[in-house]
Amino acid sequence: DFAGRPFQPLREVHIERYIQEKAAQEGTGEDPANAWLQRLRHLAAAFWNWEKGRGIMGDDPMVIRVLGVPTVEDSIFQGKQESGEELVTTNYPLALSALHTEHGLPYIALAGYTDFLQAYENYIQTNRDREGRVLPIRLFPEGAVEESVDTLYLRFAQGLILGHIYIDEQQDFYFRAASHHVGEDGAQAATRLSRDLQAAIEALGEHPNFLRQIEYDAKRFTEQYGFQGVSQEVEKAKERWASYREDEAFRPIWDKLFQAMDQWARVSRQDTATHLQA
Repeated sequence: DFAGRPFQPLREVHIERYIQEKAAQEGTGEDPANAWLQRLRHLAAAFWNWEKGRGIMGDDPMVIRVLGVPTVEDSIFQGKQESGEELVTTNYPLALSALHTEHGLPYIALAGYTDFLQAYENYIQTNRDREGRVLPIRLFPEGAVEESVDTLYLRFAQGLILGHIYIDEQQDFYFRAASHHVGEDGAQAATRLSRDLQAAIEALGEHPNFLRQIEYDAKRFTEQYGFQGVSQEVEKAKERWASYREDEAFRPIWDKLFQAMDQWARVSRQDTATHLQA
């Protein structure tokens, strides 16, 4: 199984063990749990400000802060929470999660709300498609950031390359987990996405677990084989799927998927360089 074989040695990867091992290598003597908690709190902090002096009555907003760890019982973050901060189990060993929400004040109390409302009303009056639907709002100019290709297309493209996504004899798209993602029984049950390419991409987006598996394997593949390995597999995949791109009805979608493949190769070059420097 191509998708599973390269990652077999990495089945025991655990985010908290990684944090501890990296801290031991750096030898700073600092508690890595506290350092990461501070980092997560900063990243998850609300990005807005309240203007409570605008005639708004009532108490302060209710603040919810949750940190998701693989397992609470044996977590290095156990007992290090601040007052009002909750630790929960995610059963996902590859990442930490942080949630910070505030509730209880009306949206008119948001700083800059009047300016935002005016800008939004101007936008919806002048940005509509032929059917009169409002076009999506871009927070950044197109091309201003590296992630120019939609993440869902990137994951679908990586799934095609890594063997997670394939077409059966009836020309239906399926998702199949790699061997190190399946249960104890070893079963690799496939999930049908759709026969239509666009619908298959959208169906993949409805399965967050599938997206996480593809992201995980793509990262591990980059770490193990580097830019050269990713580039070789990208070219092989583009040759393998070239005949499907010949269909005029689906060519724009395949073009976008091929662009996503190339994007993965570009990003892998940067990741490989960073890894070598480290």
